[in-house]
Amino acid sequence: MDFKNIMMINISDTGVSLTFNGGMASYDKDGSLEGCIGDRSIIPTHVSFVDTRSNQNQSAKSPT
Repeated sequence: MDFKNIMMINISDTGVSLTFNGGMASYDKDGSLEGCIGDRSIIPTHVSFVDTRSNQNQSAKSPT
């Protein structure tokens, strides 16, 4: 994937959104394109990403 047109990447628990130079694309958590605005020739139909957070399965409890 060529990152030269990407201006911002937002990652959440439900997916990823990419802001391009002149457009925007939203992807689900499996990396499939959900929707886009702008020039489709620069917007990939699928992206891959890995969640490497070490506390994915831990609850957000405060220590006692």
